[in-house]
Amino acid sequence: QAVAECWRNITASGAEPLAATDNLNFGNPERPEIMGQLVAAIKGIGEACTALEFPIVSGNVSLYNETNGQGILPTPTIGGVGLLPDWAAMMRIGFVAEGQSILLLGAPEAWGSHLGQSIYLRDIHGRADGPPPPVDLAHEKRVGDYVRGLIRDGVATAVHDVSDGGLAVALSEMAMASGIGADVSLPFPTDPIPVWFGEDQGRYIVTVDLDGEELRMLMDEAKTEGIAAPRIGTTGGTELKLHGARGIPVADLKAAHEGWFPRFMDSSRDRTADQGRHSGCPGDDSRSCRRRRPLRGGSHSRELSRQVARAAAPDGLRSAEGQHGRRSACAGPADERAGIVAMAILDDLVETVIDSALSEILKKFGGTKRRTRRRRTSTAASRRRAPRRKAASRTTKPAKRQTSRKRTVRTRSKVRRKS
Repeated sequence: QAVAECWRNITASGAEPLAATDNLNFGNPERPEIMGQLVAAIKGIGEACTALEFPIVSGNVSLYNETNGQGILPTPTIGGVGLLPDWAAMMRIGFVAEGQSILLLGAPEAWGSHLGQSIYLRDIHGRADGPPPPVDLAHEKRVGDYVRGLIRDGVATAVHDVSDGGLAVALSEMAMASGIGADVSLPFPTDPIPVWFGEDQGRYIVTVDLDGEELRMLMDEAKTEGIAAPRIGTTGGTELKLHGARGIPVADLKAAHEGWFPRFMDSSRDRTADQGRHSGCPGDDSRSCRRRRPLRGGSHSRELSRQVARAAAPDGLRSAEGQHGRRSACAGPADERAGIVAMAILDDLVETVIDSALSEILKKFGGTKRRTRRRRTSTAASRRRAPRRKAASRTTKPAKRQTSRKRTVRTRSKVRRKS
């Protein structure tokens, strides 16, 4: 499925898929079940690449991905590269204009049916039931080649493959990319959930600026190739309407899609603040709060109790007596900036004290280390000169020079010791 979806993404742009690379992420392969996952993934990738003429040309492997003996889910990742004959003709997913026909190429008779291991089950119901959707590689190749032909012939105006989330999510992405809505309706009575959220493979949403006889000719041509191409709706308006359901404004879809990350960060900050808040902290207290923070010093970690003054805000820092008489900090939003400034000042003071202490220590003990080093150097020099003194003792003048050098070194050493 990973190989097929990568191949579909390249095809939906109008490019010819050329080659792929893989990244195999698994747990401990020394366990038989993990090794079985790895072997099966490699076989599946090889089979798909052969059928789609999409060879693997590079890749890497990440193994032993475990935490407390629990391995990650098998995660083969596929990347691909393709070639566009004309980059200016690259197809995009956004609707181009209103009033265009929307086709669903490669769909089964019911448009969608497979909910096993779908995003809908996972995110809406918190379940991971059933097998993943089956992949018909011959069907993938046939439908993809036909869609690529429509793009290069200039018939298709927008193309998007259907994958995670199903048909409803793919239509929403096309609407958000353009700001243009769509009206999609079912021509037969059926359960709408599998239709909109089923993740059947090998499907493409294609918009065309055709109607009437020209559209029927295109649908008949696809049927001749063994490809279903039902017309499912029309582009237009500012809302996405799915078969009688309440229309959702495209602006609301875009806001929900783009605003999730800021909301996630805000909720993360709220959770962090709640975890840092002491369980026994009362509502408001006039006393100040004591913060305890580890400091780096040598090979040990010490703690410094910091007294942070309480600001004048009513919802400012609050404190409560905890276990062993310690106070826990409960910083309110009004004191957040004041608390940060106070902590920054204390950080500077502590660093200044530590730097001063280290400087005094280096001044006291640094000289001793230098004297020891120089003494060793003098001893080593005298040892290196000893053979020369023996060799030069046969004559008178060289011996005097050696003696004078030795005296000079000793004199300098004495001067340093006095200093």
